[in-house]
Amino acid sequence: MSFGWSAGDIIATLQLLYQIGSALKDSGGASSEFQETDSFLQTLSRTLKNLNALQATPLDPSFAENLREHCSHIREPLDAFLDDIGRRYKPALGKNSGRNKILAAPRKIQWALSTHKKIKQLQDRITVPMTAVTLLFGQQIL
Repeated sequence: MSFGWSAGDIIATLQLLYQIGSALKDSGGASSEFQETDSFLQTLSRTLKNLNALQATPLDPSFAENLREHCSHIREPLDAFLDDIGRRYKPALGKNSGRNKILAAPRKIQWALSTHKKIKQLQDRITVPMTAVTLLFGQQIL
């Protein structure tokens, strides 16, 4: 058993350092990415609320039930994700954050290194219900 460094270890370390450096950049770094992601997800959440309000209007019962079911499949993981990133990252990376850049650095690094996977998981989880909602509305228009 050897305890040396391999070329793969050095490459992995350099990639990690590059990600950390990118996360700490002020322009276009983790803060702006967080703000864009948060804005998109908040807009999606408001859209779901509007779709929920639409269900109160006279609709075909099967259409309303399908819409309600698909929206809940989107809303549950979306709300959990928004709560999680809001608690963890908004104080440091949000638009109105007054946190010192040095104090915000750990959250920027955490966002850059770990949250991309969580965003991908959320996208994978809500893609099918979102497509179903689009198809439902397409059928209603026809």
